[in-house]
Amino acid sequence: MLHSDLSNIKTYGYKSYFNDRLNKAEAKINNIQGILKTTKSRFNCAILGFGFSKSGYQTV
Repeated sequence: MLHSDLSNIKTYGYKSYFNDRLNKAEAKINNIQGILKTTKSRFNCAILGFGFSKSGYQTV
């Protein structure tokens, strides 16, 4: 699932979830959720969106 999320890092609201019935990860677009963004460090990414922190970035 992490590979799927990172492959779609520029897709706004993209989040994968595991579907037990199909036994695979699937995409779920949620426009309320923030987008994953790259940071200056190549080892970090951040979530840009409301509700994570005052600056809008939360390092994951």
